[in-house]
Amino acid sequence: MSNKATAGEVVEAALARSAMQLRARLPGVKAGGSTEDVHQARVAIRRLRSDLRTFASLIDPDWARDRRRHLRTLGDALGEIRDLDVFELSVRHLAGQRPELEIDLEPVRSHLARQRARARSGLEEVLEDPWLQSWLDPGPGSDPVPLSDEARGRAADVLPALVRRPWRRLRRRARSLGRDPSDEELHRLRIEVKRCRYAVDAVRPAVGRPAKRLSRRLGRLQEVLGDLHDASVIAAELRAAAGHDPAIGFAAGQLTVLLAERADRCRREWRTAWKSAEDPALRRWF
Repeated sequence: MSNKATAGEVVEAALARSAMQLRARLPGVKAGGSTEDVHQARVAIRRLRSDLRTFASLIDPDWARDRRRHLRTLGDALGEIRDLDVFELSVRHLAGQRPELEIDLEPVRSHLARQRARARSGLEEVLEDPWLQSWLDPGPGSDPVPLSDEARGRAADVLPALVRRPWRRLRRRARSLGRDPSDEELHRLRIEVKRCRYAVDAVRPAVGRPAKRLSRRLGRLQEVLGDLHDASVIAAELRAAAGHDPAIGFAAGQLTVLLAERADRCRREWRTAWKSAEDPALRRWF
């Protein structure tokens, strides 16, 4: 983007980019929801909601609040299915490490299929929302972004400061953790990492390579914390499923051991990833 671009132009481009990604995936989601369609639609929604938060001072608050509310409803419905898809993919990966469990895993897969069918029913209700239908066929020039006067300023002057708040929230959260934080505490840290990274990505067109470097470091931290969260959640789901269906018990116990090993590795690695992201040289631009 040109060095003369206004903050408003960057805002409009960021929102349009994620909205286009969401529109591209919604037909597939409506048609049945492949793993990739669900994942990419959810990513687009998270970025849209994050951008609306990051650029809050540059957008009409009522307009932004309405969109975040609708997007959250759809994101929550997609999230249920995505969590089950991650569960199934993890089971498949773990089974690859323990081929002898293949037959024992059939009850687990049947359980996941039933859960996904129920989640799919809830998603179909959300997709009937008339507001969401407008994303499928928005028409030319529809729904312009109502920008504030501040958005007329040069992007390079206005946007970097918008990263300060999410960065401070992230740093405060990370520094508040003790020597042995709980998985729940690390999950809350992951949320702040994700929000900060999305904010950095949102202003990247105005900042360039410095923002890209910080985003990459935050992405590594997000990956480690995400793997820990997935391992913890999937292990808990397996234990709950085994409690309802004894046929799942043996395979669930074996998979839980592998998941515990993955979680332990992530607990050892996250501080190194955080120290790398906290390097002061990466954030001189804001």
